[in-house]
Amino acid sequence: IESTPEPKIMSEEDVFSINIPDLDINSLVIPNVDAGSEKDYTQALKKGIAHAKGSGLPDQLEENKTIYLFAHSTDSHWNILRYNAQFYALKDIKPGQEINLTFWGESYTYYVKETMVVAADDTQIIQPQTEKEMLILQTCWPPGTTSKRLLVIATPERIVIDKSAN
Repeated sequence: IESTPEPKIMSEEDVFSINIPDLDINSLVIPNVDAGSEKDYTQALKKGIAHAKGSGLPDQLEENKTIYLFAHSTDSHWNILRYNAQFYALKDIKPGQEINLTFWGESYTYYVKETMVVAADDTQIIQPQTEKEMLILQTCWPPGTTSKRLLVIATPERIVIDKSAN
């Protein structure tokens, strides 16, 4: 009798996680959270960073190439644990910084292109799109308030090889 090998059990972080080395952000991502349901996102944000239901997933970008993640910020570093403010440090992010996602054991690298502050109800940039792959991180702005939103826009690393240099 032939036995089938036991499947490798992955950690939750292998299933979906985010790492921003320059900001010391390393967190679990809770997938498919209803961003319109306060009950759903409140529960998810207690555990980690939320992935908005309906937005893209790193290996599933046929219908929507926008991956949208959101988390709390806070008004001070001593409230980070109290509110699980995973995105408190986003206030310090700069263009060019690296963001790494892990999804089902695969790694995906993105680089910050820009940041912007928008009205709390401005959802224009997070609408589903199929043109270009984009990672959007969102948190409240200014930190600790709910008046506006800080958006971090990142795209996958693109390597251009200059063949004329040979």
